[in-house]
Amino acid sequence: MEQAGSVSSRRLVEVLFLCSLVFVAVYWVLGPLTHELSHILVLKALKCRFSFSFFWGFGGVQAYITPYCELGVLKSAAFFSAGLLTELFFGAFCFVVADRFLDENRVFSSILATTAGSAFVLGPVVYLLGGEGDVRMLVKFTGVNVSPFVLGGLLGVFLLTVDVFWVYGHMTRMWKEYEEGVTRRKQLVEIADEIGDGGKSPRSE
Repeated sequence: MEQAGSVSSRRLVEVLFLCSLVFVAVYWVLGPLTHELSHILVLKALKCRFSFSFFWGFGGVQAYITPYCELGVLKSAAFFSAGLLTELFFGAFCFVVADRFLDENRVFSSILATTAGSAFVLGPVVYLLGGEGDVRMLVKFTGVNVSPFVLGGLLGVFLLTVDVFWVYGHMTRMWKEYEEGVTRRKQLVEIADEIGDGGKSPRSE
């Protein structure tokens, strides 16, 4: 019994450690990198000359990107919203994968995919709540008559709410299936014990 408990504790530590690594890698590296690269891809698609330089900031990988072409309202909206939308897309993709893993009873993989999805979504949430950067430039160049702090705050709270509810629902489903699995294993053990007891031949006196 003690040995089983120690294995369970070791497994829990492994899961928490790997989840921490995945979160850090996505939140500070992969998420910001896809964010900045999406801006660059939009400018390339618009055939707009630009310069850029990557650096490490408080939020992880960041970049200074300077377009050398005239951007209208629609092109500005595409350029400044590309980063946030790309991160949200990858976050949603990770959540879909996490559900698929859970359907296949691959709980550990599902937990890692959920962690990655939350990290992808949390980046835009923090960005939006700050009302700076792309949000401020999006409001400025599209001429939307609203404060970037109000717009970013509303969108950030909405995304955070969706993320929390999805993760809560997913983890609740995961825990329910875990409990059902434990119950099934106990029933199988009891059945095996009954078969074993019934198979014993009585001793002849």
